[in-house]
Amino acid sequence: MNEDRDRAHSSAATEAADWYARLRATDIPEMDATRFRAWLVGDPARRREFEAIDALWDDLKSIEASPEIGRIRGEIAARRRKIARPRVSAWLASAAILFLAVVVGGMFSWQHREANHYATDVGEQRTVPLPDGSVIRLNTDSAIRIHYAADRRSIELVRGQVNFKVVKDPARPFTVIASGGEVRAVGTVFDVYESDNSVTVTLIEGKIAVAATTQSSAEPPAAKDRILLSAGEQLSYSAGVVSVKRRNADLPRATAWHERKLDFADTPLSDAIAEANRYSRDQVVLDAPRL
Repeated sequence: MNEDRDRAHSSAATEAADWYARLRATDIPEMDATRFRAWLVGDPARRREFEAIDALWDDLKSIEASPEIGRIRGEIAARRRKIARPRVSAWLASAAILFLAVVVGGMFSWQHREANHYATDVGEQRTVPLPDGSVIRLNTDSAIRIHYAADRRSIELVRGQVNFKVVKDPARPFTVIASGGEVRAVGTVFDVYESDNSVTVTLIEGKIAVAATTQSSAEPPAAKDRILLSAGEQLSYSAGVVSVKRRNADLPRATAWHERKLDFADTPLSDAIAEANRYSRDQVVLDAPRL
């Protein structure tokens, strides 16, 4: 019985490590994202192993610049300067080098990308499955930072447009920070688009609470400052300015990018060109003022 349990634990740990490496080392296709979510919900042990690995890497990242690591580096350098040294010292130095290589070097070599930072180039889209089963999809020229902890799930929108499919977890609210504002969800699907210091939030499924706070606000917004949105609604606010516009969303148009399409129905020509230019380095220029 114990052997079976140990084998199951080992299998879950190995699979979790494999998924963790794949999710952070490559661009994940939609099919693989679906497979990951199915794998994650298939056994509670899998989620525990995946979250344990995620927490471990966060801990290792935090100690990279610690005095202890600096001391070990210094000891290694001192041993290297010695012409003759005991075999035990050489073994210790080799062990310390291996430790540093694993903890410091390997940790931060995920294709020159931080473990919690994801970005897309112009014209690129990317799907990022999260440890809790939620899925993030980045549109062209977009970037996010992920901050997960035992009591919270927080995403910082650095730039661009992102779609969020959030798995329900009342104990850990899911928040998106964009230009000083905050979008809070439990289990829902929504888009957040930041452009020219203006943020547009489109709710596709479920309910969310949006707080358009100022950039200088250090405290989380109070409940009375939050605006509740229902599915099919859209809200826009400007960074640093308490100016909020709430309206019904044109969902087919707002979500066309999910299928790599653009919808320009009833769109001024200048706006259509600006939108198309987001997806290409070759920019279209309107050289006819009357149009």
